[in-house]
Amino acid sequence: MERMSCSGVLRIFLVLLTVFAVGGASGQTGTDPAHELFAGPIRGITISCFRNGPGEWDGPDMPATLDELAALGANWVTIHPYARISQDGALRWSDRDADTVEATARLAHERGMKVMIKPHLAYWRTGFAWRGDIAFDNPEDEARFWRDYERWIIHHAELAETHGVDLLAVGTELKQLSNEGHEAVWRGLIAKVRQRYAGPLTYAANWDEYEHVRFWDALDIVGIQAYFALGRGLDGPPDYEGLPKAWARQMTTMRKVRNEHGKPVVFTELGYALSTAAALRPWEDDRVGDAEAANTTKLRCMAIALEAVEGEPAVAGAFLWKWFATPREFNREFVLQYPAMKRVIRNAWVAPDLN
Repeated sequence: MERMSCSGVLRIFLVLLTVFAVGGASGQTGTDPAHELFAGPIRGITISCFRNGPGEWDGPDMPATLDELAALGANWVTIHPYARISQDGALRWSDRDADTVEATARLAHERGMKVMIKPHLAYWRTGFAWRGDIAFDNPEDEARFWRDYERWIIHHAELAETHGVDLLAVGTELKQLSNEGHEAVWRGLIAKVRQRYAGPLTYAANWDEYEHVRFWDALDIVGIQAYFALGRGLDGPPDYEGLPKAWARQMTTMRKVRNEHGKPVVFTELGYALSTAAALRPWEDDRVGDAEAANTTKLRCMAIALEAVEGEPAVAGAFLWKWFATPREFNREFVLQYPAMKRVIRNAWVAPDLN
């Protein structure tokens, strides 16, 4: 590892002071749960690209993209670099991630925005149904996976430290690998990451996974992919009147999570596909219903969800999924950048009822 810069050493020194102060008072390790980064609302948007193409995250469209996000009220952005996983556990990733992190962090910080890195495992056409199903029957394959995974996450920890990234996720939706049987591995990885990166850490647990994660105390904020199934049946229009009540019940659970772990919750993803089933199955991107009804459902679901997040002190905020940095036709999946959705976001974050 190269010699750390003076600024990096200073950041680690300040975090260690916080660790000792909090640890001495409470017996816990990790940074202060009331870290200044989480004191104000996190209004984040995930920046994505098509097929992880080169030159998009760090391309010429990024400055204008960040300007538009800031105008909508966003004060955080997420980038999600990928590593391709094989059935034998081996990972491959691009050297361009360094350019992506450098350019995005620099441009975002110039605009007063903060940055999270949330690495994703690319599982498509690998035999795994999704990243939450990644698991290994062969001990050699699992050992190979953890060796490569540690290298990959530490690589991003070092990039995060070098470029002043404000929050780092050590994993995303690895449901079969985040349970009690793998707790020691995660704790060892987190300890090594903290040797390279002085900032706060989270893990992006799936909505049906976070209760089974055993290492929240080693992290600084509880990350949840907020695809909660809050809707009702599909034999009629979505129950828009019932959704606020469903979110209120969900927020009661989030307050329990906040109190149990002594640290705030952040929704590391919050999004809806273009589908009339979006409230019931928000994790699916298959369209259900005609385009007009699907768009109405998507917009209403997002507006209700943002109102719930903005009104809940136990939740530090949310990262909306997702925004593409390069112009394309946006008529499917979870995309945000079309006029009606922009109004929903701006109304929640900047000026209610502003058209």
